[in-house]
Amino acid sequence: MQQLDLENSVLPDPLTDAEVGAVKLLTAFLHTNLMEHMPRLSPPNRETVDGRMQIDSHTIKALEIREGMREGGTTGSLFSVVKRTLTSSGTRLLARWLCSPSTSITEINARQSLVAFFYSRPFVLQDLVQTLGEVEDATRIVQRFLLGRGDVSDLSAICTTIDIWSSIKNRVELEKHMEHQERGQVTESDWTSLEMLMSRMADLENLANRIRMALTGENALPSPEIPESGDGTNESLQPSRDHFTVIGGETWTIKPEFSNELKNLHAWLRSLLIERERLERHLQFTYDAPSLSLRTSPSLGMHVHLARGKRDAAKLKASSLFIKISESNSTISFFFQEWSLLGSQIVEVTNSIYAAEREAFETLRSEVNAHSSQLRRNARIVDELDVTLAFARLAMEMNFVRPVLKNDSTYHVVNGRHPTVELGLLTAGRVFTPNTVSFAPDSKLHIITGPNMAGKSTLLRQTALITILAQTGSFVPAEAAEIGIVDRVFSRVGAKDDLFRDRSTFMVEMLETSEILRRATPNSLVIMDEVGRGTTVEDGLAIAFAAVHHLLSVNGCRAMFATHFHELADMLGHTDNHKGQGAFANVGFFCTDVDETEDGCEDSTVLVKEEGGRPGG
Repeated sequence: MQQLDLENSVLPDPLTDAEVGAVKLLTAFLHTNLMEHMPRLSPPNRETVDGRMQIDSHTIKALEIREGMREGGTTGSLFSVVKRTLTSSGTRLLARWLCSPSTSITEINARQSLVAFFYSRPFVLQDLVQTLGEVEDATRIVQRFLLGRGDVSDLSAICTTIDIWSSIKNRVELEKHMEHQERGQVTESDWTSLEMLMSRMADLENLANRIRMALTGENALPSPEIPESGDGTNESLQPSRDHFTVIGGETWTIKPEFSNELKNLHAWLRSLLIERERLERHLQFTYDAPSLSLRTSPSLGMHVHLARGKRDAAKLKASSLFIKISESNSTISFFFQEWSLLGSQIVEVTNSIYAAEREAFETLRSEVNAHSSQLRRNARIVDELDVTLAFARLAMEMNFVRPVLKNDSTYHVVNGRHPTVELGLLTAGRVFTPNTVSFAPDSKLHIITGPNMAGKSTLLRQTALITILAQTGSFVPAEAAEIGIVDRVFSRVGAKDDLFRDRSTFMVEMLETSEILRRATPNSLVIMDEVGRGTTVEDGLAIAFAAVHHLLSVNGCRAMFATHFHELADMLGHTDNHKGQGAFANVGFFCTDVDETEDGCEDSTVLVKEEGGRPGG
């Protein structure tokens, strides 16, 4: 296999010296470890940091995007709530999108258009869902083939998957034709994203047909017509699966018609099996031994076996052609030279067929490898289709809406809901209380106060998760949403000590806060929960004020800052119109509260905007 040719690769822009060095280092490492199985590599694809929302590992964990923090695994995570993908490769793509959302409005709108298309056409959605459930993981199969691995079942899986890809494309074309017949026209804007996606799919029907014509079913050999034998029997002799079981239980995987060599070998084996059948019938008739059969075993080799030795062995014992080699209470085995020679020929031809099948499999695997780039591209397209179908099903089931993405600092979510908490409450027969959150140029930082268990942390996480969902291309849990593109999401929510690195809980919290203040940009979203709680009240209040001041005056980003330091409101100049004063005029003040229901239960996550005075708790 050829390695990547950096000089001759067609790239949108020339690689820098650093990029060339990185690619050469990686290819050298692969070549050292894979050696003769080194696959042909695709040209490198440059991805800039600006093209994806940056979410650090702490934030991914704190927001429980991929894994829940309490039970481990995916239970309780955003991934578990959103996951409705049907393929393993689609599930992997979903995880990547959630951990690295797009910052391109064009790309996001294209994904949203696909979601909206399927959302408005539930019958198409259901048909494609049923079809996708049968798709194999073509990406992993191709990877195995490129590494010199894989087997015939993988070839069959590739063939099946190509057929399913074709059926998906045909179903989409049929839907457009039906819409045109019913309405007299189709709304081209509805179809643009889907047709662009389908147009990128390569036609691999020839490869599928090639594999389909090569692979055999359960019966490898046709059943030939055998003329009457000359030993007095009138039955037609046909080699069947039983003959293979007697010889060694061979099962063929490649059709004889695949190559002239296989065709000739199978014809030769067929004639030998017929000869074996005739010899067995001849011996049964000549030596009056109905229980006689011609067998082979590792211990006895080729031998004549009598299942009822005492009844059928008389004539064989009297013949010098048969040499007894084994005897038990009921069976007797004899060496018979003619069968030994014939059986050895059958084994030799059988082994030749196996060798020819291995060669045929290598040929087919090489053909699949030659189409590896098209197979991978189609697999990626179907993965994207799988994820957008999952988003459409999620929107239907959880009443999500399509957000509007903008290239500014807007954030206006009407009656938003925390997707994970809402599902947990619904499971318990309760309803999540929605919250409306808005950022504006004159109010980019919100101070959130309120009692414990009133939902401050839930509100902070909800704001971040809705943003992440929106930029993956999903609909969001709200009544309406307008969101400006966020380049980075930071969280200072929850903290634990790090004894291995000799860091206390307070030190971990301060390091995370410092990292946020250093890296946040005007297009970032920051959520901070109770910064400064791990020290004295005076020191904690000073830390909280300093963090807010830096976020407002230096970072200039959208931020939500939850705190129990109500004195912070006075320091920021809180007024009756819920705004700060002077340098802190862009600070908004909100308070969460706890509602008590009629049955005495407390219902949290209620956002209350103060009507006057200082936020209380």
